[in-house]
Amino acid sequence: MEGICDDRLPDMKPTAKRKLASFVSVIRKLRDLAYKGTSPADLIRRLVDLVGFEDHLKNTQPDWESRWENVKELITFATEVASDTDAVEQQAATDERPKETPLRSFLQASMLSSEGDNKNEEDTKDKVIISTCHAAKGLEWPIVIIPSAEDGTFPFARSEDENEERSVD
Repeated sequence: MEGICDDRLPDMKPTAKRKLASFVSVIRKLRDLAYKGTSPADLIRRLVDLVGFEDHLKNTQPDWESRWENVKELITFATEVASDTDAVEQQAATDERPKETPLRSFLQASMLSSEGDNKNEEDTKDKVIISTCHAAKGLEWPIVIIPSAEDGTFPFARSEDENEERSVD
């Protein structure tokens, strides 16, 4: 998507570029904050503010209060997740991007805490499920969307066994 906005992908319509520009801007801002070691709770708050999510819920959802409570619970959970801020601060002082950010720690902790959740088929109807490829092994869904499968992204460039990484069955 950044390639479209940065004119690295030829023959893209200007309307597509305009529609993606604000999204790409938000992603870039949040990515920069994440690499600087911003806490996951602050990243979520910034995301919610940048996209106007609370107003969107108020304008589109009759049960917006309960949905907004879910967002606040996510922020609370993100606040509770402990992260190794000393290592992040030391890495952030250099020009290199940190390998272990508070966001990465939060995502790993939330993945571990959600494994085994939503096992009931009725609970998962009409819901989007975000999963890693490793967690998805052996599971079945009617529709699967893979946002990026470029060489170096999938399989991960630093993976020990690329054939194992490619095997999702």
